[in-house]
Amino acid sequence: MRTTLLEVPVTAKQLTPHPEEPGVYLVEDFAGAHIAVTFDRSVLDKSSPKVRLPSYGDPLLDLVLERAGVRPLDKDALAVAEP
Repeated sequence: MRTTLLEVPVTAKQLTPHPEEPGVYLVEDFAGAHIAVTFDRSVLDKSSPKVRLPSYGDPLLDLVLERAGVRPLDKDALAVAEP
């Protein structure tokens, strides 16, 4: 996930490298606050709880994807039709 989010311009521009914490990025949340995130478990282990590890289903990651124009998954579209 880290590589994709940091290489795709529409998501990368939302992840500002933290000025003092290597491996930490700042993401603006719904209210405009900057939330510290990492994609590295070792950074998380050293910096938790002030740094979080975004994952699928995390509202902050959903916001980043929404701002990038990624639509939410339509679970009904994945349903297998009955024969």
